[in-house]
Amino acid sequence: MIAGNDEYLISACNSIFEHATEADIIKMCREREEYYLDQIAFREEIKRRDVTIAEKNETIAEKDVTIAEKDVTIAEKDVTIAEQNDLIRQLLAENERLKNIQ
Repeated sequence: MIAGNDEYLISACNSIFEHATEADIIKMCREREEYYLDQIAFREEIKRRDVTIAEKNETIAEKDVTIAEKDVTIAEKDVTIAEQNDLIRQLLAENERLKNIQ
Protein backbone atom coordinates (compact mmCIF):
# COMPACT_ATOMS: atom_id res chain seq x y z
CA MET A 1 0.00 0.00 0.00
CA ILE A 2 1.24 3.43 -0.89
CA ALA A 3 -0.34 5.12 2.13
CA GLY A 4 1.23 2.61 4.47
CA ASN A 5 4.71 4.00 3.69
CA ASP A 6 3.92 7.74 3.47
CA GLU A 7 3.30 9.29 6.88
CA TYR A 8 2.08 12.55 5.29
CA LEU A 9 -0.51 10.65 3.30
CA ILE A 10 -1.53 8.73 6.44
CA SER A 11 -1.82 12.01 8.35
CA ALA A 12 -3.88 13.55 5.56
CA CYS A 13 -6.17 10.50 5.48
CA ASN A 14 -6.62 10.62 9.25
CA SER A 15 -7.35 14.34 9.11
CA ILE A 16 -9.94 13.88 6.35
CA PHE A 17 -11.50 11.02 8.31
CA GLU A 18 -11.66 13.12 11.49
CA HIS A 19 -13.18 16.08 9.70
CA ALA A 20 -15.69 13.91 7.87
CA THR A 21 -16.55 12.16 11.12
CA GLU A 22 -16.89 15.46 12.99
CA ALA A 23 -19.19 16.80 10.30
CA ASP A 24 -21.27 13.64 10.46
CA ILE A 25 -21.43 13.80 14.24
CA ILE A 26 -22.37 17.48 14.15
CA LYS A 27 -25.04 16.69 11.57
CA MET A 28 -26.37 13.83 13.68
CA CYS A 29 -26.41 16.05 16.78
CA ARG A 30 -28.30 18.77 14.93
CA GLU A 31 -30.77 16.23 13.57
CA ARG A 32 -31.26 14.79 17.06
CA GLU A 33 -31.80 18.26 18.51
CA GLU A 34 -34.30 19.02 15.75
CA TYR A 35 -36.06 15.73 16.47
CA TYR A 36 -36.33 16.57 20.18
CA LEU A 37 -37.62 20.05 19.40
CA ASP A 38 -40.19 18.52 17.05
CA GLN A 39 -41.23 16.11 19.80
CA ILE A 40 -41.62 18.97 22.29
CA ALA A 41 -43.70 20.93 19.78
CA PHE A 42 -45.76 17.82 19.07
CA ARG A 43 -46.43 17.27 22.79
CA GLU A 44 -47.39 20.91 23.22
CA GLU A 45 -49.81 20.62 20.30
CA ILE A 46 -51.33 17.52 21.87
CA LYS A 47 -51.74 19.41 25.17
CA ARG A 48 -53.43 22.30 23.35
CA ARG A 49 -55.76 19.91 21.57
CA ASP A 50 -56.53 18.10 24.83
CA VAL A 51 -57.51 21.43 26.39
CA THR A 52 -59.71 22.23 23.39
CA ILE A 53 -61.34 18.80 23.58
CA ALA A 54 -61.94 19.20 27.33
CA GLU A 55 -63.53 22.61 26.75
CA LYS A 56 -65.76 21.22 24.00
CA ASN A 57 -66.72 18.26 26.18
CA GLU A 58 -67.71 20.70 28.93
CA THR A 59 -69.80 22.68 26.45
CA ILE A 60 -71.46 19.47 25.28
CA ALA A 61 -72.21 18.49 28.88
CA GLU A 62 -73.77 21.91 29.53
CA LYS A 63 -75.89 21.58 26.40
CA ASP A 64 -76.93 18.08 27.46
CA VAL A 65 -78.19 19.58 30.74
CA THR A 66 -80.07 22.28 28.81
CA ILE A 67 -81.60 19.64 26.54
CA ALA A 68 -82.64 17.55 29.54
CA GLU A 69 -84.27 20.62 31.13
CA LYS A 70 -86.11 21.38 27.89
CA ASP A 71 -87.22 17.73 27.67
CA VAL A 72 -88.76 18.10 31.14
CA THR A 73 -90.48 21.32 30.07
CA ILE A 74 -91.82 19.62 26.96
CA ALA A 75 -93.08 16.68 29.01
CA GLU A 76 -94.84 19.09 31.40
CA LYS A 77 -96.43 20.91 28.46
CA ASP A 78 -97.51 17.59 26.96
CA VAL A 79 -99.30 16.80 30.23
CA THR A 80 -100.93 20.24 30.23
CA ILE A 81 -102.03 19.81 26.61
CA ALA A 82 -103.45 16.36 27.36
CA GLU A 83 -105.37 17.77 30.34
CA GLN A 84 -106.68 20.62 28.20
CA ASN A 85 -107.71 18.17 25.47
CA ASP A 86 -109.60 16.13 28.05
CA LEU A 87 -111.31 19.28 29.34
CA ILE A 88 -112.24 20.28 25.78
CA ARG A 89 -113.71 16.82 25.15
CA GLN A 90 -115.69 17.05 28.39
CA LEU A 91 -116.96 20.52 27.50
CA LEU A 92 -117.91 19.40 23.99
CA ALA A 93 -119.73 16.41 25.41
CA GLU A 94 -121.50 18.65 27.94
CA ASN A 95 -122.39 21.05 25.14
CA GLU A 96 -123.90 18.21 23.07
CA ARG A 97 -125.79 16.97 26.08
CA LEU A 98 -127.22 20.41 26.72
CA LYS A 99 -128.24 20.78 23.07
CA ASN A 100 -130.12 17.51 23.25
CA ILE A 101 -132.02 18.64 26.37
CA GLN A 102 -133.53 21.67 24.66
